[in-house]
Amino acid sequence: MTIARVVVSLAFLACIARETWASDQWPMFQQNASHNGFMPVPLDPSRFHSLWDADLGGASLNPVTGADGLVFVTQRGYFGVQSLFTLNARNGSVRWSVDYEGVFSVNPPSYGFGNVYIQTCNNAGDTYLRSYRARDGRFRFRTLHGAQWERYSAPTIFDGAVYVDGGEYGGMYSFDAVSGSEGWYVGLPQYDGWTPAVDAGHTYAYLGEYAPGLYVFDRISGTPAYTIVDPNFRWDGWTMGPAPVLDGQGGAFTIHDGRLTKWDLKGQAIAWQLFSTFSGEPAVHGGVVYAIDAGTFAAYDRKTGERQWAVEIPNDNLGGNIVVTQTHAFVSGAKAVYCIDLDAKSSIWSWPSPGALAIAEGTLYIAGVDGVVHAIGLGVQDISVPVSFAEGRSRLGIPVTRSLTIRNFGDHPLQITSVTSSSTLFEVPTKGFTIAAHGQKAVPVTFTPAAVGKTGATLTVASDDPNESSVTTHLTGKGIAP
Repeated sequence: MTIARVVVSLAFLACIARETWASDQWPMFQQNASHNGFMPVPLDPSRFHSLWDADLGGASLNPVTGADGLVFVTQRGYFGVQSLFTLNARNGSVRWSVDYEGVFSVNPPSYGFGNVYIQTCNNAGDTYLRSYRARDGRFRFRTLHGAQWERYSAPTIFDGAVYVDGGEYGGMYSFDAVSGSEGWYVGLPQYDGWTPAVDAGHTYAYLGEYAPGLYVFDRISGTPAYTIVDPNFRWDGWTMGPAPVLDGQGGAFTIHDGRLTKWDLKGQAIAWQLFSTFSGEPAVHGGVVYAIDAGTFAAYDRKTGERQWAVEIPNDNLGGNIVVTQTHAFVSGAKAVYCIDLDAKSSIWSWPSPGALAIAEGTLYIAGVDGVVHAIGLGVQDISVPVSFAEGRSRLGIPVTRSLTIRNFGDHPLQITSVTSSSTLFEVPTKGFTIAAHGQKAVPVTFTPAAVGKTGATLTVASDDPNESSVTTHLTGKGIAP
């Protein structure tokens, strides 16, 4: 397998809108709105290799976000100057940055709809959700919201909305991802350091004193749906830390005050709790919950909570977040980052720089407390497709040819097996080809309108990506009378 990432872009005439869909990005806290920490790729550790290190000035770094060939990271400081950096995923160079001077906290970023989103906090009257265009840092919006002296996890983005922790006395906000306008606000117990989990119907927040429990709200309106009370909550500070993790099967998982808890969302009750010394953020894939207990990496049955196996790292103490793939898991200790083989149930690789972990577009990113981002190539193919809707005009029967540009952002050759169209009105060559590392190829696409009005088609790009063997681009052309 090779490192490879593909971007497909297409322009017909003048009017184009683009939206990106890619499952192998890391756009927010623990990869997605469920926060399950799962990246759907198989790995071959013999291909792991260092790509680059980016020293951002010595300040401790928040967890990174990676998407569309870019890496977004913020510094974790205390007043002074804190910055948002956007790095080139190929070499770690700074594409653009924003400095915030005299701000209490600049928090981890999230990505969506071609924009990057962060919260900056400086007490009531000076705390904002901010958005910038990802490719060049162009300012999008700045929306004020309630707060005290707080820190937050990265915003959660779902279906055109941004959901965040906030409020002068604790709460959750929903904001429009394009305009930044407030959708709704609900009051909650006053904690910081968390972000909601979100699915199609609801938002979820796990909070403690003075009314501990899992709080569930209607995603669209913010109306309270139900609360599952936690009778065993033990207060250990006003920062919650980890967020709820949704398994997509009616369950949610949290770690707090040493307990791993499964919440039954259908029965609206606690399914099980394990009382031990759990810490960090769990990850969920299939029937297994992965968590850190007493500094040891362990796997638990998702339904019953039964411990299945564990891996202890000699002379190190594990902590922080867990990232799981189809074949391996990554976890950081105090001294290094470790790769756990899920079949062999052992640590088979390490990198001597600990930090917060993320996998995006074939690369493992480690955001260190020393201000350095480490990029480790994982040796996997990764195809992503910017979906292009083309609305142009062409006279009936007259062909117009434009270029479909396929780019390989990987550092090994990429094999494209075919590019095919669902309609004969949009013709493309169908033979396969190879794109060199960091290269691109322009493929001619010819649109010949046969009727007045809009016509649609789907272009399918097939490759040797192990988990996304084909990706699609949707096109629209418009025929006009002669």
